[in-house]
Amino acid sequence: MTIIILIMYIFIPSNTEIGFLIGLNPLLQFFLLLLVGKILTQKKIKFFIIIGNILSVIVIFGYIVSVDFWSFFIFQIMISLSYSMYWMAIIVYIAQNSTPQNKGKYMGYANTSLYTGATVGGVFFSFLLAVFPSNYYISMSFMMIFPVISTLIILFQFKLPEKKVIQHSKKDVSSEL
Repeated sequence: MTIIILIMYIFIPSNTEIGFLIGLNPLLQFFLLLLVGKILTQKKIKFFIIIGNILSVIVIFGYIVSVDFWSFFIFQIMISLSYSMYWMAIIVYIAQNSTPQNKGKYMGYANTSLYTGATVGGVFFSFLLAVFPSNYYISMSFMMIFPVISTLIILFQFKLPEKKVIQHSKKDVSSEL
């Protein structure tokens, strides 16, 4: 978000409008997380993760081409949707495929990866700005690499576990009676 604020400052003269756009993101995420949580099913987890990542790429491109309040407004909505789809799918996946003993560990890993990515992304972006001074277009273009790689990995490597069906034989059923 801090990077986006700096970019918005270049194109939007009003600090009030910039503040509104930045405040809009968490507000929308709150409601979108609730909505996505209602419509997410086991079969849609991979789809939601992939769409969330694809939207991230589109949003980064959108921030590159945005030049006014309304274009940033549209992409703030999209980034909220992207985050909500991706994060809710990750939470549901962990909740459904972990045990009470290791659920905290995997939620910790998910949160750590989220904050590490945000930190490393900011540092990487700053490094790119040092290499390409005064040209954030090139630096932002490089930032699309990370969600593209993530999308490809999830698309080709991520497999949802199959639900185990417990079959009872007639012998088991009769012994239980």
